[in-house]
Amino acid sequence: MKQLFYVLLITSLIFLSACSDDDDNKNVEEYTTYRVDIQLANTEENSIESFEGIKVQLIDSKETKHDATANASGLVTFKVPAGIYRATASHTIKVDVHSKIYDWALTNLIVTSQWDEAVVSEMKLTESEAGSIIIKELYVGGCPKDDGSGYFHMDKYVILYNNSNQQAKLENLCLGMVQPYNAHSSNKDMIDGHLIYGNEDWIPAGTGIW
Repeated sequence: MKQLFYVLLITSLIFLSACSDDDDNKNVEEYTTYRVDIQLANTEENSIESFEGIKVQLIDSKETKHDATANASGLVTFKVPAGIYRATASHTIKVDVHSKIYDWALTNLIVTSQWDEAVVSEMKLTESEAGSIIIKELYVGGCPKDDGSGYFHMDKYVILYNNSNQQAKLENLCLGMVQPYNAHSSNKDMIDGHLIYGNEDWIPAGTGIW
């Protein structure tokens, strides 16, 4: 009976030791981090003078996000565990009533135990432009008369909205209605099947409001 007890005791100790080793190895592997350098880069078509302070996110397959800030030359450094990542960055600059939006993206960045920390992954810049003044609401249909006999067409309006945190000015902006007002009306600006203003970079409008 004692022999059976000692056999069971030794077996249990061996099993616990094996589990402890596996857990230790798992923890070491799970919490080992690797240096990942990412370089924000300009292109021949689009460029930015300084990358200082631009926020960059490194996101793994579980949507865990790691944040870091680029220096003036555009280099940003992360310390992350092994995994598959994508990187994103965005920066907006206000120009008059428009905003220039600079974006960077990098996908399928695979970090493993064989990761070479000397590698610098490059993200190329793409540029787009957005207007800060947008049409928030446009009403042109006309509301029905009280007795339902027709529609009142003199209550049209447009609401403009400043979609930025900067003051916007609207010099030389005019709101107008393209002529002819009705889609079924004949266009008197057509000669021999061509618009007389077609190649002159302007469109006739009525009821203009500056």
